[in-house]
Amino acid sequence: MKKTAVIDIDGVLADYYKRLETYFSQELQLDITKIKTNEHNLFELISETFGGYLFTCGIDGFRSSGQLRSIEPFEHAQEFMREVNEQYHTLLLTSRGGQTDCKVREDTEYWLESNKMPYDELLFREHKADHLRYRMGMGNPNISFMVEDNGKTANQVAELGITSYLLNKEYNQIETHPDVIRVNTLKEVLENENK
Repeated sequence: MKKTAVIDIDGVLADYYKRLETYFSQELQLDITKIKTNEHNLFELISETFGGYLFTCGIDGFRSSGQLRSIEPFEHAQEFMREVNEQYHTLLLTSRGGQTDCKVREDTEYWLESNKMPYDELLFREHKADHLRYRMGMGNPNISFMVEDNGKTANQVAELGITSYLLNKEYNQIETHPDVIRVNTLKEVLENENK
């Protein structure tokens, strides 16, 4: 039985935040690029800066606009997914609002297919570490590693004893668990796993 590789989508495979910035600028005339943070709390800061109602309307509008179908993939994301999928059972685990949102699920599946990103499972869960803990408790201890861009999530996953790769971003420069491995590229993940 193949070991499982858990991969986040936004900020790891897809340049979600760049597209979100463009949408907020064009549709709402809000410049969210000026909001800087070294933590993965950009959504909270946008909400605090522009108001919760405007933020919620903006996110809902973004998700229903079809923008998720045409986000640019990061360089080498396709090759990374192809290689990972050959070696591992690949679980894409995203916190996009799609567990009950059919439009988000359809757009995400469309994006993955049109960008030729192979995978075995696609799950939408806000609390990723909780889901992985649940899987492990249900007899699936075969999780090899996770790739994430959220420092808090990477820390929680490392605390479960799962190798946690944190893709370096300016918004995730928080103190990390000793078992979190910071990488600058997806290629570094494979190099480390294939040692």
